[in-house]
Amino acid sequence: MIGDTIGNSAISAWLVAPGVCWIQTSSALHARRLSQRSDTRMVGNGVVGGFLRTFEVQRPLSWAKRFIRSHEKNEEPTNGAVLVQESPTSRREKKLARTGGLEIRTQQTGDGNNN
Repeated sequence: MIGDTIGNSAISAWLVAPGVCWIQTSSALHARRLSQRSDTRMVGNGVVGGFLRTFEVQRPLSWAKRFIRSHEKNEEPTNGAVLVQESPTSRREKKLARTGGLEIRTQQTGDGNNN
């Protein structure tokens, strides 16, 4: 319904006309994501009292709800889990657990180029 607001203090949306939503954010990250989309345009810019941007998108409120939900839980980069590295000790302990406590060491000879 026109005038109903969804979201939170960082990002919210409401329907201004049938099929037209405005999304307002106080987060620079959300604003950047919205500005990079080809189907949005900035309609408001506030500077008093902090960062505030308002964008218009020609989509239903249900789309804005999904957009907000997906970006609330995706604050971590998509490769964030890959960037977490285990310490060498924990890798060694896992290897020892897999091999039943046996550690096999091989010695490299030469320059490693099989010469």
